[in-house]
Amino acid sequence: MKTIILETASHRNEPRLLLKFDYDSILIEKVKKLKGVRWSQSRKCWHIPVENFALNEFKEYFKDVLFEYNNISKSGSSQTACLNNAGNIEEKITNISRIIMTSISQ
Repeated sequence: MKTIILETASHRNEPRLLLKFDYDSILIEKVKKLKGVRWSQSRKCWHIPVENFALNEFKEYFKDVLFEYNNISKSGSSQTACLNNAGNIEEKITNISRIIMTSISQ
């Protein structure tokens, strides 16, 4: 089964959701149709603005894809605890989006 690894990052002071997966031309064509999608040459992955991400729509669009979530918060912070205690991907994405937005505005 195809797998997309979701990670959050800040790119040019903008919260982004990274989409990491092995090369797959069909998957790439689907990803290219996402709103605000960009290719990162330095990270070698696709990324979209966090505010464009709607998990339910994303899951529906990529029906036959397995999703993994990588926590990229600073280790040992209260932010990490918040994410580790979140029970599902929806909570984690919401929490990480809030964390990134807070860190950008500071």
